[in-house]
Amino acid sequence: MLIYNSQYQILLLDTRQDILIEEFDFESENYTPQEYKKDFTDLSQAVVDKVQDKYTVKKILIDMQNFRFVITPELQKWHNENVFPIVAKVGIRWFAIIVSSDVFASVSSEQTIDEHQEQFFTTRYFSNSQDAFNWLREVN
Repeated sequence: MLIYNSQYQILLLDTRQDILIEEFDFESENYTPQEYKKDFTDLSQAVVDKVQDKYTVKKILIDMQNFRFVITPELQKWHNENVFPIVAKVGIRWFAIIVSSDVFASVSSEQTIDEHQEQFFTTRYFSNSQDAFNWLREVN
């Protein structure tokens, strides 16, 4: 089920497994800080509107293989203050992340997530979707 779609990313809900699936496009390389904030604000609102109180979703697979944007410390802070609390409120507890092949994008996204992982989430990083899905199926 489609939850959100932009030129940078798509968010789907697998209703059979109650797993959100977020996939980034190579176009993410062209984010500006303002577009990044707008995209994640819109995505967060879509999750609240289409998922919260309608589904019991506690798991998300984030496929960052095509993610190419370097998240600055300022944007990391913004993301931690404006996106993660909404995701946590919806009930997401487990993050399976398929890492980007772009080293700088990968490090900056991991820093964004790791800063708040203990407070809200359990996070694991993977190099492929099969391992990520397998782990999500195992956690309760």
